[in-house]
Amino acid sequence: MPARSSRRAYRSPRREEAARETRRAVLEAARRQFVQHGYWGTSLASIARAAGVSLATVKLVAGTKAQLLSATLRALMTRDERPVPLTQQPWWRDLLAERDPARLLAQWASVARTTLERQGALFDVVWEAAPTEPEMAKMEREGSLGRWRDTREVMSALAELGALRSDLDVEAATDATWAIASPQVYRSLITRRGWSPDRWEAWLRDVLEKQLLSARRSPRQARTPTEDRSSVRGG
Repeated sequence: MPARSSRRAYRSPRREEAARETRRAVLEAARRQFVQHGYWGTSLASIARAAGVSLATVKLVAGTKAQLLSATLRALMTRDERPVPLTQQPWWRDLLAERDPARLLAQWASVARTTLERQGALFDVVWEAAPTEPEMAKMEREGSLGRWRDTREVMSALAELGALRSDLDVEAATDATWAIASPQVYRSLITRRGWSPDRWEAWLRDVLEKQLLSARRSPRQARTPTEDRSSVRGG
């Protein structure tokens, strides 16, 4: 009986890195095109030209314009051009493992600020298209729900530490935080009121500490009035 030959899939690190570079180039070109020309003024062909690749290559990254916008937003959120879920990112697991409630909230506020700052005007693109584009409306709903679920993980971590106020459960804390740290609030304060991202992050941290943490856990008890005023100003 002839021996069966075993075949292993050939993997080329150089080819894999080239594929990652191409994906990065496509997503960055997509970000620029969407911000500059809006959803309706951007096409897969224009993204291909901006990235210096073929239209077929762009379609390998995402088959439709809405899917490409979604992939761009997701990459900016996870800090990874590969389609890796947030829950599998090492930095996210490290954040949830923080044992000090105030530091956990501060780290999360920093993550929220960095993510919203990166995604920035792309939210305006989504909101522009969602009322008349069903695929974009679905993406906006799913993104909002995903953000709520991510926020719930943070609130659950605080609850496990016994840090939430006694009159707050995880669901209520998640709802309040999800609303306060929403892209809509962020964009309104940044673009309409002229806040800096530093100021928004300090404000978010200050509000969440006051609204979520129990008095015995709140760092407010240990801060001097000078430190407290400095935190609220936030730059």
